[in-house]
Amino acid sequence: MAGIEATGDPLPQATLESIHRTKLALKGPLTTPVGGGFRSVSVHLREEIQLYANLRPAHTLIPFGL
Repeated sequence: MAGIEATGDPLPQATLESIHRTKLALKGPLTTPVGGGFRSVSVHLREEIQLYANLRPAHTLIPFGL
């Protein structure tokens, strides 16, 4: 919502340029305005940086082969 308040865009061009330039983004929960004609910020961001899979490391607490 800070992007909308500052620029009128939930994902400002300056943010996208910074992500492309630094190749770094730290993303937390995002709010997409309801009924405002805005598309999902998360979907827009994934499309912009061509991220189509969410892979996370996983560790088990129970050893295999018991």
